[in-house]
Amino acid sequence: MPTKAQLESYRAVEKRLRVLFDTFHDLCVFCFAESLASARAGRRLSPATACCCLVDNQVHDYWPVLDSVHRRVEGPSWQKELERAGVGLGGKRVVRGPCLALSCRGCVLDKFRPPTCSTQLCSYIVNVMVDLDVIKKPRTTPCQVEDLIGEASPLDVLFGVRKGQVNEGDISAYLGGIERLIRLLRAVPEDQVRNAVERQVMTIQGQVARQRR
Repeated sequence: MPTKAQLESYRAVEKRLRVLFDTFHDLCVFCFAESLASARAGRRLSPATACCCLVDNQVHDYWPVLDSVHRRVEGPSWQKELERAGVGLGGKRVVRGPCLALSCRGCVLDKFRPPTCSTQLCSYIVNVMVDLDVIKKPRTTPCQVEDLIGEASPLDVLFGVRKGQVNEGDISAYLGGIERLIRLLRAVPEDQVRNAVERQVMTIQGQVARQRR
């Protein structure tokens, strides 16, 4: 079980990762909504194009650790939140898919998500950064944040899904890499960022239209 200090460090990193993802505006929200609509219409979701929240299973894989972390941090309110949200973890499925933490309003975990949920960069986000010359990666190639910043992630150890040792230097180096990426994105004029995001929105719309044929 992670220590209190480890969980505090995990949360600090998680908050900065949220800032990073917020840079892409509502791209993730739009992707989720389109994928959810396709699933409800009975169309088969492709892992290559669907929202990663609907095709991944991090919550299932890490459930014992995830449950213990949230029970320790949130106490009795954890189970009440699950039941109030009406998701799989509370005994009722709303969205058909491998992730049990999804409800119609998205993920019910607003903090202490499994590590990969906060570090995975889908092909749409990668393409935004490529279009903005923030990174140079093959297009349509998903990756992890650590692949871009060149710093090993301490999150698996801090969260308790992997045994090992991390120190303050490891955490600071990872946070520093995240901050560098945020600064690179913020240095790009806002209209260029929005245009790059809009191009990916149009890509998603085109893929959905092809699925309907």
